[in-house]
Amino acid sequence: RTSKTTSFCPELLISYLTNGLTSLERFPISFKTQFSGHCFHHVVLGVYCNGRYGSLGMSRRQDLMDKPLTHRTLGELVAEFESSYKRYQHTLKKV
Repeated sequence: RTSKTTSFCPELLISYLTNGLTSLERFPISFKTQFSGHCFHHVVLGVYCNGRYGSLGMSRRQDLMDKPLTHRTLGELVAEFESSYKRYQHTLKKV
C-alpha cells in the first residue's frame, strides 16, 4: 500500500485569501540560507500596499513569517529578514 502526500503551500493559500484586495500587491520572496554547513530554502508572500512593504507566511519562528506593512522599501524588508535569520545563526546566501 502506498501513501500519497499532499503538498501544502501556505503562500498560495494566503494569495487566494487576499485576492479580493485590489490595492494589495502580492509577490513571492524566496531566501536561501546556510546553517551548520547545510542550505535551506524559505518562501514568504511579500505584500505592498499604500507605499509600504510587509510579508505573510508560516514559520515556527514568529519573526520569520509575518512582517507588518511598515517598511518603506523592499530592501528594508529584506534587511529585516536577514537580521531575523542571523538570530538563528543562519547566513543569508541568496534572495
